[in-house]
Amino acid sequence: MNQAYMAHFAVTDAQGNRFHHFERTGRGASASPGRPPAVPGVAGRLVRGGAGAATLPIRLRAADGGASVDLVLDTTRPIVPQGDRGFSRKGAAPGNASHYYSMTRLATRGTVRVDGVSFPVEGNSWLDREWGTSALEKGQAGWDWFALQLSDGRDLMFYRLRTEGGGTDPFSAGTLVLPDGSHRPLSPDNVRIEDLESWRSPESGVRYPSRWRLRLPHEGLELEVFPRIRGPGIADRRPVLGRGGRYSVEPPRRAGRGGRVRRADGVRGNGRALTGIQSSRPLRAERRMR
Repeated sequence: MNQAYMAHFAVTDAQGNRFHHFERTGRGASASPGRPPAVPGVAGRLVRGGAGAATLPIRLRAADGGASVDLVLDTTRPIVPQGDRGFSRKGAAPGNASHYYSMTRLATRGTVRVDGVSFPVEGNSWLDREWGTSALEKGQAGWDWFALQLSDGRDLMFYRLRTEGGGTDPFSAGTLVLPDGSHRPLSPDNVRIEDLESWRSPESGVRYPSRWRLRLPHEGLELEVFPRIRGPGIADRRPVLGRGGRYSVEPPRRAGRGGRVRRADGVRGNGRALTGIQSSRPLRAERRMR
């Protein structure tokens, strides 16, 4: 009875400029061997397996309020172990680490329903699995995490652990996945991140980065990452405040002839970004949905 489970479910409606997000928790007693726990308040199910497959294909069904998804996901690339063969260090303290692997391109098809309207969808999904005992260490103030699928077939995962002074902690890390499924690790020396814009939460008063420029000089990549819609994402929570959502990836903007600013030619893409900030401020227990 000492196990607790948390479920997040979110749908970004870019055309309607709306972000549907739900979060529920449940106790471990609702689980049974070989079956994931049910989380009260969310109608959701993850069904795994097929002929000769231990985990794939996956059927994902979730619904809450006016949003629901019914999707089938199957693999197109090998599993990517993050860190040292799946062991991802987050700090210098013993045990401050996680087990972490990714499936960066899962062929996906199914239906998304928003406010009574169903949309047939087809594309690629990203699945992360991470568990461990990591926590922010002394001197670490938060993180920015990116999972990006690029138009040239490459996939990029990188997390920057922020220091209290605004710098990048040396335990920041990531992986670049190539179109053939091979991958190579990324260190803070390989990835330069610049905050371009920010958004202030009316709930907590905390200012979050909301647009970044990522440079990977040795990979020939320079990307701008920004949200599909403006405004709040995942709710502010105590003691760690978080924000996330669906993001676009574009080449940087350049000044051209006559001073006109335009996008440079280059790699584009889609992805997810999450930002967390350590906080000891008391926050309101509820969040207004917009």
